[in-house]
Amino acid sequence: MNKLLEDWHDLCSGRRDLDKSHFLGLFKANLTDFDLNSVFKYFEHAEQMESRTRKVLHAGCLGEYMYFQQPKLSNRQQLIAAADAWIREQARFCSTSGEEAMAKIASSVEVKFTDRGRFEELQALAQPEDDVSDHITHTVWHALPLDPDAIFALVEALYGIAANYNLAWYVVQPLLKMDLDFACYFEFWRLGGAGVLTEDVYWVRDERS
Repeated sequence: MNKLLEDWHDLCSGRRDLDKSHFLGLFKANLTDFDLNSVFKYFEHAEQMESRTRKVLHAGCLGEYMYFQQPKLSNRQQLIAAADAWIREQARFCSTSGEEAMAKIASSVEVKFTDRGRFEELQALAQPEDDVSDHITHTVWHALPLDPDAIFALVEALYGIAANYNLAWYVVQPLLKMDLDFACYFEFWRLGGAGVLTEDVYWVRDERS
């Protein structure tokens, strides 16, 4: 058993108190199938979360990188459809959770491609994307079960796969008491998608332009 996995079992069993960021590399530590199964044994819905984690790990590629890289864009039509499904799901969630201003923007925008340079410029500016993302994140943290040591460590370990909290939310969704389907995000990410919401467009990064 590798040292990081030993530490994980010590934390979840209550034998040691470790900083949650200690486990950022857990899912990149060459875990066997048995090891991966053992990571989730401390939680409800363990089988579902393990299955979702496997999907994330199989969809991305680590290589020489620090974090898993998502697949490259391969089908523009599928990616646009997945982007549309994800932004409409966010709009629906904002509406049902009382954030009508955010919902109005997210439900009315067009979905368009833009090149990486402009995409990064848009990301650097204050956008409705930030408000929607903050609202989702705030809701998730309050929807998680009150078992901070193990749950929060799991979230950080899942974030450490691809430096992406939406993927972490996708995995722990079976634990969440909130009405937002993060499977829409995973499908978008799996197809190579990254998006930023502005006032009138949901811009999707186009790696080929």
